Amino acid sequence: MSWNDIVPDRSGLLPGADAATIQAVEAEIGMKLPQEFVEFLLWADGGQIAQKRFIVYSAGAGIHPAETLLAANRGHDTAFPLILVGREAEEEFGFRKSDLPARVAPVYFYRHDEDGLDRIAGSFSEFVEWMFKQAKR
Repeated sequence: MSWNDIVPDRSGLLPGADAATIQAVEAEIGMKLPQEFVEFLLWADGGQIAQKRFIVYSAGAGIHPAETLLAANRGHDTAFPLILVGREAEEEFGFRKSDLPARVAPVYFYRHDEDGLDRIAGSFSEFVEWMFKQAKR
């Protein structure tokens, strides 16, 4: 799989992170990210995607201090079910902690109003394809 084949428009995405930065984030949050997502971060360290409708949080400095993996996951109760990896407007998305570690993991939206999860895609690559379909609507 090549992210160049899945992502038709890379504008808004940052250059890839280095492996040491990603490993430091994993150590800080105490969880291994899905390998597929790590491969995405190595290709593009987050940023705005799908006509800038979505933000993928960065392992590094990101587009804003609040738009990083560390900032997004800091301060949550240990019972919070997700490792957050991005957002659309006010709804955040991520991987269920109970699904990790894994090579590939489903992506869920966390519905703040309902304190619930909605499974959106079976993998991060499927989710990226879904984001671009949503941006066309």
